[in-house]
Amino acid sequence: MNLFHNKSLFFISLRSKIPTHYFGWNYVRGIMIDIFDLIRDISTRLEKIHDDPIARQQDAWWIAQALTKKTEADLIALKKIKLTDKQTILLEQWLDAHINEHKPLQYILGFVPFNDLKILVEPPILIPRPETEEWTFNLAQKLKGFSGKNITILDACCGTGCIALSLARVSPLIIVQGTDISEHAVQLSKKNALNNHVTNASFLHANLFPKNNDIKYDLIVSNPPYIPEPEWNNLNPSVTQWEDRKALLSGKDGLDCIRGIIKNAKQWLKHNDEMKEKNIPQLVIEIDSTQGDAVKTLLEKAGFINVKILKDLEGKNRVAYAGLQ
Repeated sequence: MNLFHNKSLFFISLRSKIPTHYFGWNYVRGIMIDIFDLIRDISTRLEKIHDDPIARQQDAWWIAQALTKKTEADLIALKKIKLTDKQTILLEQWLDAHINEHKPLQYILGFVPFNDLKILVEPPILIPRPETEEWTFNLAQKLKGFSGKNITILDACCGTGCIALSLARVSPLIIVQGTDISEHAVQLSKKNALNNHVTNASFLHANLFPKNNDIKYDLIVSNPPYIPEPEWNNLNPSVTQWEDRKALLSGKDGLDCIRGIIKNAKQWLKHNDEMKEKNIPQLVIEIDSTQGDAVKTLLEKAGFINVKILKDLEGKNRVAYAGLQ
């Protein structure tokens, strides 16, 4: 719904509600302001919820870009900018929702960049995280070295479709199917495929695996729920108040969904000798940083080989790789 509807009275009524000590009337009156002053002001507001000054500045730039519909390079080149009344009001609404309602910035802006994709996000579908983007990018690089043969991939618990679409973008010969227990997630994934012009990925409503048992995949990937239920109350309010609990929690130890994937994955996978020769995994699962040893044991007991637990850029266990015998 468009909140503005070109009604000038709406602007006038909201204009009076903007705290002048935050942005000052210069912003409302349309006076040219230095872009770095704007970034500094936004960053200052974000101190209430962000301890990390680098994260605050990154978010401030992201907000400024979304607000002005310009890139960071464009804004720096302009040096100064004039905000309209509509932009000033919108900026205050965004910051109020982010700071006081704990609404994630991704939900406020409606998208998140992910491996050169623009991924639309809608509450309560899980917001793609940088650590997921990192391992997805690394896996995509591995697949680029694969031969020109058709390969099929299943993305179980697809959420927004970010992983499936990133892997589908590697080659038109890669066919990706995403599944999710949430119909909302499936529809959002389809919307993201359309929005990013990806035609070799499809999505269906299913609990991990499709109902058609005749399908076999060369690779199964998943970012499943893996947070232990007792940890829920320790999570940030931006998570507990906005994101889908079912997409995050998975039993007392956080491994219920992962156990289900590992237990059933073999019957959905087909042997691929070339992937084995090139050390490309056939099962990839994102995990919690504390679950490396447990997941490695589960995979080896299930008969998977070449099991590896890879770390993310922060040095934390993040993803499990496994191959077929």
